[in-house]
Amino acid sequence: MTQDMEISRGVDKLATLEKAIAKKEPNNGALYYEVASLFLRICNRQSRALQICTSMLQKCVQLQPQNASFICELGYAYILQGNYSQSLKHYRDASKRDSNNLSAIEGMIMSQILQGEYEDAEAQIELISVMQSGDEDDITAEYSFIQSLLAFHSSQTHKRNLKLHLEHLEACKGKLLSTYSNTVKYGPGHSATPLVMTNGGNVHSNHVVGGSCGLRNELMFLNPDLLFQVGASYLFHLEPTT
Repeated sequence: MTQDMEISRGVDKLATLEKAIAKKEPNNGALYYEVASLFLRICNRQSRALQICTSMLQKCVQLQPQNASFICELGYAYILQGNYSQSLKHYRDASKRDSNNLSAIEGMIMSQILQGEYEDAEAQIELISVMQSGDEDDITAEYSFIQSLLAFHSSQTHKRNLKLHLEHLEACKGKLLSTYSNTVKYGPGHSATPLVMTNGGNVHSNHVVGGSCGLRNELMFLNPDLLFQVGASYLFHLEPTT
């Protein structure tokens, strides 16, 4: 799907993989999650791929209805499909199950922004600020991107906020690239055991480096879909050429 650009063939393989999991590991919610969360980020919002990933994530939630990370990822799938009311519903549901889940709050804010509910989104931003306690290491790329969207909306009435919008975009790009770099590059004498963070913020050690698992970790941290959104925002501000 990503290397040969054979989208339809790649999606067919993804559908085959879903069927294989359903046959061999029907109760393995974690496996459904691992597959779906990766392809959500690399499928370039191809509609059939999104539908397959959504189906897998729905099975995750059915298997573990109290798992906030699974519910958050399903909310993310709905965002990518443009179904913001469903995404907001699932992120709220995840937040009820885990009030400290940062991804749930970020997802709610993003859903509200995309629905034009800017005042509600601004109110939720304050909650994230309290949770992060001003520690820059806790600030995610998603949070910086959310701030850039809110600043851009405000710039329509307060032009000075356009500069703030670009600053938050730069912070988002920097966070994505630095997190990616720190995760996949190791100097001499360093342990090659990266930490893998799920969308729900749960961290665990992954002792498999390189190969398909290593590549998955790289793509999850870089999040090509979010990086594309950042790039599109930069392109919006380019001066037209003659």
